[in-house]
Amino acid sequence: MKINIRLLVLFVLAYLVALVALTPLSWVQQYADPLLRAQGIQLDDTHGNLWQGSGQLNLRTNESLQLEWDTRPLGLFTGRLPVDVRLSNPHLEMSGQVQVKPTGLALNGVSGYIDEPVFQRFASAYNASIKGRLVASDVSASVGWGPSLGDADGDLTWSGGPLDVQMGRSNRTFEVPQMQGDITSGDEGWRLDIRALDDTPLIDASVARDGNARIAVQRSLAERMNIPVPGGRQTLVEMSQKVF
Repeated sequence: MKINIRLLVLFVLAYLVALVALTPLSWVQQYADPLLRAQGIQLDDTHGNLWQGSGQLNLRTNESLQLEWDTRPLGLFTGRLPVDVRLSNPHLEMSGQVQVKPTGLALNGVSGYIDEPVFQRFASAYNASIKGRLVASDVSASVGWGPSLGDADGDLTWSGGPLDVQMGRSNRTFEVPQMQGDITSGDEGWRLDIRALDDTPLIDASVARDGNARIAVQRSLAERMNIPVPGGRQTLVEMSQKVF
């Protein structure tokens, strides 16, 4: 009897994919937990398997997130492993697809929102509080294992809202305008252009392919928030740092 080698290899691969995908999470978690805890992450209340499941992520910042995933193991036959992921809690909801490839990682079609309590944890460090919502629409980005930057694109919007800042014994309130941002990529790296609704430039940020990140806040943002600033150049604040 003649054996079709191609069909046999395909059957073995399909069997291995199913075997791995249906592995109980309790077996995998005992090996993954030390790695996650080293990053300040704890995964609890897990259900399902590697193929499809859910759990609760407890972060070092005391933030808790409900995690759901749905793996598409047939993608392995095209040299990638797509995983549909959803993160949520009362203050945020994000969903999209993570792709693991031999060359690196990719995020595709990430959409959702983040509300003010998430930002408040950072604002409180500067004796400030902020209100508003950040919305992400169809954000995608890829990175190589190098690390190296791939392509990136997508849209961000900020609802606007009050910013309260403690200054000595007094409290000042500034109104942050509504903003919209475009994520793009090119030969130089990634770029985020943040503008007012009338297209006035407010903030621009970038990450170069050599790992240098830069952010520049324009004078127009301070003017729209009624913050008194001395006369001078259009770029009010500019910072840069090596990130990888």
